[in-house]
Amino acid sequence: MADITFTVNEGTKAGFMDLVAGPNMRDGNAPAGDNFYMPNDGKVILLVTSTAATSAINFVPVLDKFGRTSTPSPWVVTPTTLKLCVIGPFNPEIWNQPNGCVQFKGAAPVATDHYVAVRVGNPT
Repeated sequence: MADITFTVNEGTKAGFMDLVAGPNMRDGNAPAGDNFYMPNDGKVILLVTSTAATSAINFVPVLDKFGRTSTPSPWVVTPTTLKLCVIGPFNPEIWNQPNGCVQFKGAAPVATDHYVAVRVGNPT
């Protein structure tokens, strides 16, 4: 397979989006070795839902302009099963890869994990 890049859902004045059934939701069952890339301007959060055993998510930081990285590195988050988890926002200086995206992957491919990227600034 190939790496998976997200389309970010924009916030709206109405304040409602069907995130799980929406077209920009990604299943967590990317084949081993494939990464998820989430475009990030510092106002993007990752929403994670699960309906069964949840996989840990490994985020890959980068060095900032002073040569520092996030601690710990990589950052591992394990969402709670049967819950909605909000992760972020992410500081672009320490999370954006050269392509302007946050890179992450599940520790194991789990089809019942669902990821959605949402921009929380300036609703239209």
